[in-house]
Amino acid sequence: MSNPLSSLAEAVRATSGGARLARAWHRYAPSFRVRRKVYGLTMYFDFRDNAVWWTRDAKTLEEADESWEMLTRFKGTVWDVGSNVGIFALRAASLGHKVIAFDISKRALDLLASGARANGLTVTTVNRAFSTRSFRYDEPGTSDTENAIRESPTGTGQSITFVEAAKQFEPPNLLKMDIEGAEMDFIKSIEFKEWIMKGRIPWIVESHSPEFETMLWKDCKFVRFDNNHFGLNVEGLTRKSH
Repeated sequence: MSNPLSSLAEAVRATSGGARLARAWHRYAPSFRVRRKVYGLTMYFDFRDNAVWWTRDAKTLEEADESWEMLTRFKGTVWDVGSNVGIFALRAASLGHKVIAFDISKRALDLLASGARANGLTVTTVNRAFSTRSFRYDEPGTSDTENAIRESPTGTGQSITFVEAAKQFEPPNLLKMDIEGAEMDFIKSIEFKEWIMKGRIPWIVESHSPEFETMLWKDCKFVRFDNNHFGLNVEGLTRKSH
């Protein structure tokens, strides 16, 4: 049965005043932990910051996109870049994958770590912006699902490049990326293209920019899953050919 609160939230998001309501929510709603079961796992969300997740029923979350289903089709190391509170990361860990979760929000990673402990799972968290180049940025104080990188020469956060990450951690057997606009740096990077194609690393990326699709590498076979999700090197992991 559909969650009535989830249905109401979806209806509100679809209205013209949804954005204004969202801003008011983030300004005035209290911040506290909400515990939910997703994939049979205990997960923690922030009441204020993660309403887009906790208001949805578990089935909706579990069927969010095909990349989550791909986790059942291999065993290996998963890099969850832009993990937020860790729905994808915890699901991956529960299936036996080694998981490295990157996010700019310490609060979000704390919620992820709480979920890992509650389920007896191991997830390595990295509280740094994942990037193609080195820079400093302002660290967010919330676990908002739409936290975006704000570069600042005096920022307290220091990015970790994919090259640095590859030296520090096991190379991924799946790289999932949801980084609120910063994915544009990766599609523009020749070095990143060479790295991911040489290693034949499956790359699942979310982008809401119409420009992103026009910049997909013409000599590589990208799969479009829906309006916002694209995959590269995903042969054998998809439910069907696209």
